[in-house]
Amino acid sequence: MLEEARNAFFGPLRVSVMLDANGCNTTATAAVVKILSEGALAGKKAVVLAGTGPVGQRAAALLAKEGAEVTLTSRTLGRAESVCAAIEERFGVRMTPAAVADTRATRRVLEGAHAVLCAGAAGVTLMEEGVWKTHATLRAIADVNAVPPLGVEGTETTWDGEEIEGKKLYGAIGIGDFKMKVHRRCIARLFEQNDLVLDAETIVQLAKELGR
Repeated sequence: MLEEARNAFFGPLRVSVMLDANGCNTTATAAVVKILSEGALAGKKAVVLAGTGPVGQRAAALLAKEGAEVTLTSRTLGRAESVCAAIEERFGVRMTPAAVADTRATRRVLEGAHAVLCAGAAGVTLMEEGVWKTHATLRAIADVNAVPPLGVEGTETTWDGEEIEGKKLYGAIGIGDFKMKVHRRCIARLFEQNDLVLDAETIVQLAKELGR
């Protein structure tokens, strides 16, 4: 859609454009900036559970661009592999695909992880409370699902950096409040010049500025 819009311009006759289909870019960038608030990710493992949707894909790519060693999961390995290949083609970053369909697989994929983002469908629990509370290395946990049961069991949608067992937790509303600030800032920027293109990579820079 973004390319079609950009290709419709000719010469100096153009306007600034922003891609945020169903809020995917602003939600992903808000979640990533929340995770980054707990420290740099370079060389650290980050996991995006159920990351094959628009938000998960963009968040995984942005985490990888921050230097994280990203693992992206789906219920089937083939689906995870195809999405990782698409992300590499679009964003130029590599990540590890993994299949996660039960608690045992969740524990396995989270081994050594510093951060995790749950980006699955509404009303689907991806990480049980006993998994994250006892995890030795997790420091940042984010969940974009606002429909019970939540993606991270034992959390609240309003949490915005709640600290439990040495981990900072971010719920969908905590992330969503910041997402709306990012969205408003992006819309304002569109009227400041006529040649601005706001996609995931540029939106996350604005989000970082707001998150300081």
